[in-house]
Amino acid sequence: MNATSMKVFCAGPLFTLCEREYMSRCGQAIRAAGGMEPFVPHENTAIELPPDITDRLLTLGLVTPETLAEHPLSERSTADLVRHLTQTRVVTRKALGLSPSSTAQQVFETNSAVMADADVLLAVINGTEVDDGTACEIGLFAALMETDPSKKGIVAIHDDWRTLDTPYEGKGLNAFVHGCLLKSGVIVHRLEDAIAVLEDWRDGEGS
Repeated sequence: MNATSMKVFCAGPLFTLCEREYMSRCGQAIRAAGGMEPFVPHENTAIELPPDITDRLLTLGLVTPETLAEHPLSERSTADLVRHLTQTRVVTRKALGLSPSSTAQQVFETNSAVMADADVLLAVINGTEVDDGTACEIGLFAALMETDPSKKGIVAIHDDWRTLDTPYEGKGLNAFVHGCLLKSGVIVHRLEDAIAVLEDWRDGEGS
């Protein structure tokens, strides 16, 4: 990406394979539109692995030689696996030879720094309630917009029929989060519509 690309921070839940795949799809759609540089947290979170990480995974029975023979682990897939195992507490960081530093602190420091440098926040707000981390990121970006006029706004994708409006199942959008989004950007109901808004903002229209 060139230096003039619009930087887009992609916020959304990342706790299941489907959620991660959807967030990656958002990043792919943004890249395909051109002139924009997406930051998708689970694709960019660095993790320092010890050189004997594969041996540790084998010793602990977390992978098998047969699995590795059929599906060799790349550096990225190993990092994803280790991140999942530690975050779900299947195994401790110490057992895998990782540093004892706080994963939560690392995530906050990395993501908040990238967000401060971003031009736009793309937020996926699906679910029976808006993911709490995503809601926090929406609030942080809205606050940044108050002091940084270069920030263009927040585009929220809400295509979960359960929570579009009553009397559907689930809860509606939290009123405070909803109001924050209306003040700081727009809510759309398809990824394609979100990309269209981002393209307008990239081209200097409607920002």
